[in-house]
Amino acid sequence: MDAEAETLLFDDVDGSSAAGDASNEREAADVGSLAEPIAPEGETGPARTPDTTSPLVLAQADAEASLLTSAIRAVVTNQAMGARCAVAADFDSDGRMDLVSASSNDNAVSWYKNLGNDSTSGRPTFSIKKPISWSSNGSRIVTVADIDQDGHIDVIGASYYDNSLRWFRNVPQIYNNEDDPNDPKNGSVEGIKFEENLISDAVNEGQGVTVADLDNDGDPDIITASSGDNTIAVFKNIDKGTFCEIKEVVDSNAKGARTVVAADLNGDGLLDLASASKDDDTVAWYPNTMRNVVNHSTGATHRVGGYFDPSVKNVISNGTESTGAYSLVAADVDLDGDQDLVVASNGNDHVSLWRNDGKGNFEKTLIYDNADFVLSVTALDIDRDGDIDVASASFYDGHINWYENVDGQGYEWKNHTVYVGIQGHYVSHGDMDGDGDEDLIAAMHAENTVSVYFAQTPCDDSAISGKISRPECCHEGSQWDADTGRCLPCKVGFYGVGSGLAAECVACPTNACTVGDSENSNSNLLPATCSGIAGCADPVESIAQCSCGVDQFRDNDYDVCALCPQGQIRPDLGISRPMNTLGNYSLWEDMQGTCRIKPATVVSPLPLYIIIPVSVIVALLIFVMIYVIYRMNQTIKYRTRDVNNAPTTGLVGLLFTDVEGSTALWDEDKTTMSAALDIHHDVIRKVIDRYSAYEVKTIGDSFMIAVKCPDTGAEEGNKGSCDKLLHLANDIQQDLLHAEWPVELANMPTACTEFTNVNRFEKNGDRVEPKLTFRGLRVRIGVHVGVHSDRLSKTPSSAPSSASPGGDELSASGNRRQPASLRRSSLSSKSSQNSSTNDEDVGDTLDSISYLAGSDATGVKDTGGKHEVQVKYDVITKGYDYYGPATNCAARVESLAFGGQTLMSEEVSSRLSDECKKECLIQTVGGVTVKGVTDEVFLYSVMPRSLSGRSFRGVYRRRESDGGSILTDEDSIFRRGSHSVVSIDLSGQRKSPKDDAAMTSDVSSMTPVQLMTAVLRLRNKCRNLEYALEETHYQQSKRSLAVGVPVDRGESTNLTEGTTPENSGSDSTPPQDDIVKNISDLDDLSDRSASTPHRRGSAVSFANDLSVS
Repeated sequence: MDAEAETLLFDDVDGSSAAGDASNEREAADVGSLAEPIAPEGETGPARTPDTTSPLVLAQADAEASLLTSAIRAVVTNQAMGARCAVAADFDSDGRMDLVSASSNDNAVSWYKNLGNDSTSGRPTFSIKKPISWSSNGSRIVTVADIDQDGHIDVIGASYYDNSLRWFRNVPQIYNNEDDPNDPKNGSVEGIKFEENLISDAVNEGQGVTVADLDNDGDPDIITASSGDNTIAVFKNIDKGTFCEIKEVVDSNAKGARTVVAADLNGDGLLDLASASKDDDTVAWYPNTMRNVVNHSTGATHRVGGYFDPSVKNVISNGTESTGAYSLVAADVDLDGDQDLVVASNGNDHVSLWRNDGKGNFEKTLIYDNADFVLSVTALDIDRDGDIDVASASFYDGHINWYENVDGQGYEWKNHTVYVGIQGHYVSHGDMDGDGDEDLIAAMHAENTVSVYFAQTPCDDSAISGKISRPECCHEGSQWDADTGRCLPCKVGFYGVGSGLAAECVACPTNACTVGDSENSNSNLLPATCSGIAGCADPVESIAQCSCGVDQFRDNDYDVCALCPQGQIRPDLGISRPMNTLGNYSLWEDMQGTCRIKPATVVSPLPLYIIIPVSVIVALLIFVMIYVIYRMNQTIKYRTRDVNNAPTTGLVGLLFTDVEGSTALWDEDKTTMSAALDIHHDVIRKVIDRYSAYEVKTIGDSFMIAVKCPDTGAEEGNKGSCDKLLHLANDIQQDLLHAEWPVELANMPTACTEFTNVNRFEKNGDRVEPKLTFRGLRVRIGVHVGVHSDRLSKTPSSAPSSASPGGDELSASGNRRQPASLRRSSLSSKSSQNSSTNDEDVGDTLDSISYLAGSDATGVKDTGGKHEVQVKYDVITKGYDYYGPATNCAARVESLAFGGQTLMSEEVSSRLSDECKKECLIQTVGGVTVKGVTDEVFLYSVMPRSLSGRSFRGVYRRRESDGGSILTDEDSIFRRGSHSVVSIDLSGQRKSPKDDAAMTSDVSSMTPVQLMTAVLRLRNKCRNLEYALEETHYQQSKRSLAVGVPVDRGESTNLTEGTTPENSGSDSTPPQDDIVKNISDLDDLSDRSASTPHRRGSAVSFANDLSVS
């Protein structure tokens, strides 16, 4: 190399000389900067352009104490265009450390021969740049190892742009003078050349490469970090440089992976892996595990290491402590016997020590926090004081620094700036001058230089020819020889352990494939001097593991095993991969088979004596299964008894249904009624299932249904909590109207089909289309809401009482409600004004009804007990049942409804949303007193707008004899109000008031069948009365003729004075007074019926029938 560019003494330069030398350096750097942008490939964030107008910065104030700043900087080359990396190794086996570099601008992997030390300065000189490969597109990283175990150091490199991983075989050129067999040079190494071998072209944007024997088979394996696919992967060396064609993915989520190293991090004797990934700020490590491997050829099972579970990733740091994690090395910095990690993270400019507790748990100690965009770190004992120091290269400030381990434990550090240039990119180390101490090697990206910084230690005199070496200066791989007074390298068959006075050469093992340990050696590989020593695993066992598993194939684009395409298989044939397929995976695929469509299974025919019995048994089993499924479907056709839908807390909506006139319908036609009831049950259960409600029980044609009412907040009055409950009731009425009922049902009085708008015409003469209002069974529905007893609030003693009937109650807003009697009067008045339509004022009326004061979160207060619900689970029926006042109240509300009508309580109405109210027609019925409830029950008649043709007046009161409720007969007895319509005796005889109360029925409570029966009986009674009158006139006429008194038959009431039924001689003629009274009763009944609200459009008009009679 040129003498002018050879050295630069940092401690002897002044400002002018430094500026002059710096200008030469910048001139060399400018050549490289024209060929490549300053920012490295793959980096994110802005690139900074160095200030090339100022001279190079000298060392920091503590430069005098630095062992390197007083040394000579030897510029090995300034032609490594876009230098990325440089490492040391003895390639030509001459005992001197050579250099190899990777430079991305010229796509070169190059080496520089160490020509030996100058006899005067004791510093080595180097050859010019020698090519290894000049076609490594975007050459990024290189490392060295004896890949083929031939005793010569080879080179491994990854290139960024062509995604390639290569190794270059070191082939010595042996001198052989054929003309003079006695030439003493014969057999010596005249030179070397490198042969290129492609391992993979699927390392997407390779950034980091390291070498280690992960599976302990004696062959160095290669581990890569690639940022393009965020992958850490292993390439297994099967046999002397022939690699498995399948890369083993350790981590596919190391985003922006930059560096990977191998070290035993958990103390199990296996080499683990650690990585730094820039884009996710992560430092992580991956444990090496062992597993049993079966050799199909020998049948032997072996425990083999080198397996990494892709699902196991131990994150050391992934936050602000490692922002922009870029580079890391492993070393025992704190001298506690386990491998620590030194990490460079350029997002926070930190150089950090992560201390290992020996079990893979790490803790950070900051070494330096101002290494501006640091890209590389290395660990070595620079000052030969027995502890590990650290060096770094940073990009933006161009610094090459080393950090002195002051306390020897890695807690106290002192920074020394070795050199300040342009874009520091990589640092490594090696004993370049052979004096026993470690020198620093640096690659400057923009300067295109590879330089060596020689350490100044007492060992320096051993590098000068003629001077005596020091035994304390022997480095690892050598041993002090007292005879020659030198540190001699270990011979073949031996390897070095320790350094300094502890350095020695020991025999290579014959029963293992690795040497050294964490305490005495940093070697992760079998040294070149141990190549060929017995004890390593048989390559046959290694290649047996290089194969894709069952139903997998090798993806040639990514060099990984992938699953066979859908519908294809690759079975395990139970054979091991032979050695002759190594390097030719296609040949192995031909042997083990490729993914193929699964062949159809061919079954040999069975004899008939087997087929026939088996077929019969299978047929029977199928029949049984179909029957069981059918029965199960009959049982669980709808999930109406799913306990998950049963309300068990909070608001509980209760709905009761019952078919009107079912007893008469059964008497009329049992077959038709049976079919109709199946349809009735099916319709209701479909609706229950639709709303995820709960069918509590069914008795005859009556349903009891419970619905979860969500708690929408007491502040809003729980508006909308009962919407689901009312929608359920409305859907039942609508779906029943449109069900496919038996045709015969239309002829029955309480199930006949009815229309509104019949024979009605518009003003223009157009006929109004009749609207279907009733069809099929007519079901009455009662709706109420209660609250689980655990949720009932306890009214404070200071709160106004609202438990008494008709008492004043406070609304939720604090306004005092009207007394019940006044409220009922006002509502009844408003109801009479809007009896036929759902006036808009009805919604306002409902909104104006404030709900009970003192309510809890559910809005319910226990007023008269009618809101309480007790929920019990029955272990026998495997379902829930509901008891208490609210349940009884709901059943009684149902019994007050007409067929086809839905009645809801005020508790339900107050919990309807405005939207729900707009969907319905609501009429006020008023307050009704029912048995068992202290307060009156205020009711509303509600129906969907689609059923607007139905109209009802008042409520339907029935006697104890009229069944149909789910409750007991006792619970079905209701008191008649004082305002009830007149009662009549179905026998036609006038009874006393006491008998009347027990033996009569309200006209308004009669079903159509009962009304028809009553009318027919009344007609018969009227005819009997008429016959009796005629007989009376006849007898009177006979008596008059006998005495000669004329009688006018038209004056039937003017009987002869004194004549009585007793002396008339006829037992069948009723007394005159009784006849007159019964007739007047009929007139009175007719008058009352005319003024009494009719039942909705019934087939029988009671008033008309009376007038006809």
